[in-house]
Amino acid sequence: MNRSGKPLLLVALMLLVALVTAQCAPPAAPAAPAPTPTEAPPAAEEAPPMEEEAPPAWEAAGLDELPDLSGQTLRILTWEGYVPDELKEAFERATGAKVEVTYISDNGELISKLRATGGEGWDLASPTVDNVRVAQELYGIYQPIDLSRIKYMDNIIESLDERVAEYSTVDGERYSIPFTWGTSGLIVNTARIQEPINSYRQLCDPKYKGRVTYRYRYPTFVGAAYGLGFDLFA
Repeated sequence: MNRSGKPLLLVALMLLVALVTAQCAPPAAPAAPAPTPTEAPPAAEEAPPMEEEAPPAWEAAGLDELPDLSGQTLRILTWEGYVPDELKEAFERATGAKVEVTYISDNGELISKLRATGGEGWDLASPTVDNVRVAQELYGIYQPIDLSRIKYMDNIIESLDERVAEYSTVDGERYSIPFTWGTSGLIVNTARIQEPINSYRQLCDPKYKGRVTYRYRYPTFVGAAYGLGFDLFA
C-alpha cells in the first residue's frame, strides 16, 4: 500500500447475476396427429437437474456486505492478469467505486513509478515479496499496513504469511501481505530415472551433472537457492 492513505480494501469477489426475461406466451401450436396403432409415442426426455446457484464470493467468505465506496477511486499498480476485467467490473458494481489499474512489466518499473511520485498516486501496489524490504529501506515508498483492519487474515496460509512478514517488515512495521502463490513443476524421464524427483536439491546431485535443463529465469534460480537453504538476501 502506498502513501495516499485511502482506506480502500480490494476484496476478491465474483458476482453472479441472473437475468430474467418475461415474454408473452406464443400462440398454441396445432395439435400433433395421433400416432397410428403401429407407432409408439416418443419417449419424453427428462429435464436436466437444476444446478444450485452458488452464493456470491463475499458471502461465502463470511462478509455480510461490501462497503459503499461510491464516488471513490481505487488505484492499483500491479502485474498484467492480476486484476481481470470481470473482477474489476464486479467490484465496481458491488461497491460503487471506480477502479483504475496501471500495469507493470517488472519490479524496477514499479519502484521507479512510486519514487517519481513520492509514493503517491496509487492505493495498492503488488511488488514481488523479495523487493519490498529493500525498496522501503532505500526509498520509503510504501505505507505500513494496519493488519487490524483486515478481517480475513486467518484465511492466509500461516507459513506463507510468516515468510512474507519476514521479507517485508522494516523497523517493526509490516509493508505487505500475501496475495498469491504458485508451484514449480519438475519433468522427469522415468524411463531413465527411477527414484522420485521432487526437490531442487536432487537436481544438484553430482550424478545428474549434464542431464538437467531449466528455464533461464530469475524465479528458477531464486527457487533453487531457497530450496538449497541459501539466504536470498545475503
